[in-house]
Amino acid sequence: MKKTILLLVSLVLITAILAGCSGGKKDEPNQEEREPITPVQGERLSESYVNVFDSGKYYMKYKLISGGSGEVSADEPDAIYKIYISGDKMSNITEIGEQKLQNIVTDDKMFIIMHEQKMIIATEVPENIRLNTGVVETKGMVYRDTGNTQFVGKTCVYEEFLGADGYTGLRFIFDNNQLIGLQVRKTNDQSGYELEILEISGAVTVRDFDLPNDYAIVN
Repeated sequence: MKKTILLLVSLVLITAILAGCSGGKKDEPNQEEREPITPVQGERLSESYVNVFDSGKYYMKYKLISGGSGEVSADEPDAIYKIYISGDKMSNITEIGEQKLQNIVTDDKMFIIMHEQKMIIATEVPENIRLNTGVVETKGMVYRDTGNTQFVGKTCVYEEFLGADGYTGLRFIFDNNQLIGLQVRKTNDQSGYELEILEISGAVTVRDFDLPNDYAIVN
């Protein structure tokens, strides 16, 4: 069983964005119920979004354009990712065609949900898990500059910040004042990722972290 757990954990950590197993049984909130973030008139376009990221409670749906030093695998060009954050709780969903993968981190455990087997694998939370997911860390970052850039075939405006660690660059990309992309680059090891944002909201509910109550849990 330990080998099985290690294999499953390795599988969900294979990309820069962590995911686990999910299916139709989980009662996922209607996405139409989530109020989108509305940019406010402020010093910068990113102000409203930074406030939400700083709060540690948000939902984001996105495509991974690139991760690490390479492009996204050609086998998964249409993968859609969803991340739900509320404090220390986190849920990651990956949708590839009709396949849906999910894991949930709550109560200092990571739960890998196997719907076909009606089983949940409970394991320890991997070290630095938030650094290997779509978690956006904005606290303590410092504004650097703004300008124009090409993104998903459009000429967009960007606002760039330097993270509190001194080597992580975070670029917010806007189209008509709406956040449509994030680029993260680390100058210490040249790693990073690029996201096309499809939806983003500060609305997260407790249901986003519910486990199926009729599945066997294996520790």
